[in-house]
Amino acid sequence: MKRNASDTFYVEEKKRAALVEAGKLVRSSALGHGETVKVFFSGKREVDGKYYLMDSATYRAFPLIVALTVEDFAAVGPVVEATVADLYDPS
Repeated sequence: MKRNASDTFYVEEKKRAALVEAGKLVRSSALGHGETVKVFFSGKREVDGKYYLMDSATYRAFPLIVALTVEDFAAVGPVVEATVADLYDPS
């Protein structure tokens, strides 16, 4: 059977749900600030989420559709927790 984009989305959404259920934070949104990307990782509840900073090469190492954790990005490059909980603030 040929897979299409909606099949991939469904598989990744199931993976995302399983990761969140296991207590992991999963990439939810991101915004570039020059060569740095600020990424929000959400948990079971939005208030459980955290913001992290990484360089754009680390962020772009994975396709956007893939459900990923902070640890997945940290395996590629440096990832640090942001000091300000606001996607639009680059710190």
